[in-house]
Amino acid sequence: MDHLSRILTKCTDDLVGFSNHFPDEQLFVVSHTPLPWFAHIANYLATRKIPSRWYKQEKDRFFSRVRYYYWEDPYLFKHCPDQVVCRFVSESEIHSILTLCHSYACGGHFRGHRTAAKVLQSGFFWPTLFRDAHRFCLACERCQRMGVMPVVI
Repeated sequence: MDHLSRILTKCTDDLVGFSNHFPDEQLFVVSHTPLPWFAHIANYLATRKIPSRWYKQEKDRFFSRVRYYYWEDPYLFKHCPDQVVCRFVSESEIHSILTLCHSYACGGHFRGHRTAAKVLQSGFFWPTLFRDAHRFCLACERCQRMGVMPVVI
């Protein structure tokens, strides 16, 4: 015999009522998220197909740019003219990368241009990198308290 069979329980004949209403069911709703800015490039490199609705000029422009990219699941990389390979990041990663390069790495709290250079040296890239780095530095609370305000471009 085991211990569970020796436990005395109070016998109740009441049926437990179940409710089909879940108060937190809205938490499981899936929302439509916009595609990242590099979705067409990644889709082409993975499937070798482009959207059929594109005009000839759009196709030509796309093919002139796509030759510098390569896809290694789940990341997209670009071989830059200065022989540096950069990994493209999605919008959800931008804030954490800027925080690391501005606030934590090597003492940090440099201005926007230097923070963007640190991001590039770390091997990351996105199209609005310099603008986002300047805005991030302008919003940095510690930089504002120290009195060293980054230059706005």
